[in-house]
Amino acid sequence: MQAGLSAGVAIRDISPATPQLLHGYSARDSRSLGIREPLSLRCLAVGDGQRTVLVICLDMIGVQHHVCQRWYELLESETGIGFPHILISCTHTHFAPAVQATIYANPATGLVEPDPAHVALVETQLVGAAREALARLQPAVLERVCVPVPGLLFNRRPRRPDGMVTTSYLYPGDDTQLEFLPTDDELAVLRFRGEHGIIGALTNFGCHPVTGTDAIPEGERYISADYPHYLRAELGGAWKCPVLFALGAAGDTVPINRQGECRMRIGRALADTAILAERRYRPDPVMHVGGECRLLSAAAMVPVDAATAADRFEQSRGGASYGECAQGLYRSRLYPSNRFDIPVQEVRLGSVSLVALPFEVFSEISLRMKAAFPNSLLLSCAGGYQGYLPLAHECVREGYGATPESMHFASDTGDRVLAEIEALLGQSSGAAAP
Repeated sequence: MQAGLSAGVAIRDISPATPQLLHGYSARDSRSLGIREPLSLRCLAVGDGQRTVLVICLDMIGVQHHVCQRWYELLESETGIGFPHILISCTHTHFAPAVQATIYANPATGLVEPDPAHVALVETQLVGAAREALARLQPAVLERVCVPVPGLLFNRRPRRPDGMVTTSYLYPGDDTQLEFLPTDDELAVLRFRGEHGIIGALTNFGCHPVTGTDAIPEGERYISADYPHYLRAELGGAWKCPVLFALGAAGDTVPINRQGECRMRIGRALADTAILAERRYRPDPVMHVGGECRLLSAAAMVPVDAATAADRFEQSRGGASYGECAQGLYRSRLYPSNRFDIPVQEVRLGSVSLVALPFEVFSEISLRMKAAFPNSLLLSCAGGYQGYLPLAHECVREGYGATPESMHFASDTGDRVLAEIEALLGQSSGAAAP
């Protein structure tokens, strides 16, 4: 076996022990009724003899940047590995509790702090998974494949003949006058083969996990890892190894069919695609890992007075200004100085660059990045959870995800982030060249 890399994987259950408010739909303000598909936290450790990186994927809609920073410090104290060699990515399921404060549309519910017991569970499992993955490190060869899976998703911001967009949460009955592009429909699989079989695999696909709420009564109130659960279970069963899922550029893409048993069908379709691509997997020739991060300063799109935001929020309960004041309080806690240093993180696994962004990223950003750097993969909701990230021209077209309600920073932020990605990958690819 070719020497160089080592890999280890561990899984921990992070399903809450008690009913919880779930994060993803602000109008859903009743506690969970049970668990349909359990939530997990998964850690992939990859080393090259000099450095080790940790890739952590957990079933949650997103973890805000300040929480990620706390976790980086926790992991460094427990494992000796720190940022930027730690990547924290969320699957973006809309059926899991949050580990940070959340605002709900109902003024009677208002702002809800996370359950301390659940936060403690997640952090205990985070440390345990990292330690176990490191303890399981063994010689490995990285194999990879990228396969298009175009029939599962569509752009929910379809363009009309006038160039503007409409918003389609469900695929419309009449699609004759609409263009449902762009989408990044590529399924990427990185798997690590050891002496006795596959040690673990990381999958990456850009489609919103928002399925199956109508399969049972009040289905939106049941905890679920959504379609990534079935992808991981099916592929992990076939390969007899743990499988991780990292969300790609899904800020504007959703399932073509999201009802009934589609949660299971989408997950299994992706797993079957990975399995059927067996003859296309190729070993990666590069035997190094690493991490780097650039910070891009950005001003808040809607400046908020942090000193008065809480009082304005309380005074607005039951009034017409509640939504505006609730958003103001939420953002004042995220950006008390009305500025934020956006982390643009790269974690290298062999010749593959995982680019982690703390946003729900629009598809075109991923497509343009991959066109310039074919060995790159984009991970959304990674290293933070700070709103949507479109390119500036999408803001002109309006529609969901490209408005001040959805975006935290100026309309040119996506273009600036893409330029920063290209500079970062250009530098690292040049450094990696022989």
